[in-house]
Amino acid sequence: MIQKAESKISVSEEKTFAGEIESAAFGGNGILHKNNKVVFIPFSAPGDVINYRIIQEKQNFSIGEIQEILKPSPDRTAPPCPLYGKCGGCQFQHITYEASLREKSKILENLFIHGLGIKTVPQEKPLPSPSPYFYRNKLQAAVGKNEKGGITIGLFEPKTHKIVDMTQCFIEEEANNAALTFVRKGIVEMGWEPYNEETNSGLIRHILLRTNRKRETYLAIVAKNPSLPEWERFLKIINPEILKLKGLILNVNPDKTNAVLGRKNLVLWGEKFFEETIGNYQYLIGATSFFQVNSLILETLIQKVLEWTGAHSKDTILDAFCGIGTFTIPLAKTVKKVIGIENNKEAVELARKNSILNQVSNIEWIHGKVETALQRIRSNTFPIALLDPPRKGLNEKELKELIRLNPSKILYLSCNPPTQIRDVKNFLEAGWNLKKTALIDLFPQTAQIESLALLEKENIDRSLHSQTV
Repeated sequence: MIQKAESKISVSEEKTFAGEIESAAFGGNGILHKNNKVVFIPFSAPGDVINYRIIQEKQNFSIGEIQEILKPSPDRTAPPCPLYGKCGGCQFQHITYEASLREKSKILENLFIHGLGIKTVPQEKPLPSPSPYFYRNKLQAAVGKNEKGGITIGLFEPKTHKIVDMTQCFIEEEANNAALTFVRKGIVEMGWEPYNEETNSGLIRHILLRTNRKRETYLAIVAKNPSLPEWERFLKIINPEILKLKGLILNVNPDKTNAVLGRKNLVLWGEKFFEETIGNYQYLIGATSFFQVNSLILETLIQKVLEWTGAHSKDTILDAFCGIGTFTIPLAKTVKKVIGIENNKEAVELARKNSILNQVSNIEWIHGKVETALQRIRSNTFPIALLDPPRKGLNEKELKELIRLNPSKILYLSCNPPTQIRDVKNFLEAGWNLKKTALIDLFPQTAQIESLALLEKENIDRSLHSQTV
């Protein structure tokens, strides 16, 4: 059943209109046109013929909601999750996985076309996830109270801070779902008070669960205070042997903020770091480390990055925003040297541990801001640069330094195509050419898009690139 989102801005017109959904928009909504104005329709599918009403009017577009599906799209399918449409986690469960891949590819192609002002995009076939469901290795859920005063754990409704209680998430790995049941039981029995962001009172804010290929689990509890009363009893309740629990971490977030994580992690029990194996590579991961959430596709993504670099054994490669070394270490196995830059201190600590774990010694790890680290590197030091920045993309200083350093190839991986395309446009204006792009479906059933782009600069002699920083 399609859940209807509440609207903060209503319109007086209650008329119903008929139309056919033409395509999907970035963010997952269907698109149709009414009087030459774009109308976004949540939870619609391209090809749907519907009756709809307008619930919000904006200057350049409108938002509508489905009143009746007159003729369903051939792409439609029954969503398996009973919370679909209410929980804000997924946007594409109502169409087949093949259709969602097609639509995401079209969305990404159109973003590049409009963002760069070009007619065609060199786009490879999308890289699908091996499993469209039960793929996420990290579960992050808010903890609160329901109207009856009971504990509720789940995700927020779209555009609200109302928690949708969940006992199972259809895009989370099964081990995380199983662990969630035990953790819920533990929090209830302990009587810990959920945090109230309006009054800045209470204790438990969020829970964060990780799992790996061995189905081991790792639990971080986000709390307001730097102590967790009787955590030893909680540990017994959740049964660490059954969960294959490797560690219990307390993340302290004392601030009156809607940010999920605090800066301080305390190991209450078990190991400080969590180990994951991706293909031939081993990684230690911290409770709050950034790591790709879809382990099932990550090995294929790593191979795609290695393939697109076309690196030679004598090359030096820059891996900016390298994190814990997810791509840095595989790259180091194929080239003379890799320079990894990361501003997060714990991530650099883990990256160094991971290079030892993988018996790699040809990586120079640099802790600091990317823009600052780049300023200390001579031009033409490396022929290839891998960029995997946060959602905001590159800042002006980072962009300026990368252009100065003049790599012949730039691989740009992004979970936010609009900022990626903005940065790609700047590289094109500086002399690089867009060679190919690809959708990497790290986030099935959601509107999130992971995009990989390759840029090359012609007529650069690779021998000019020195091997010294």
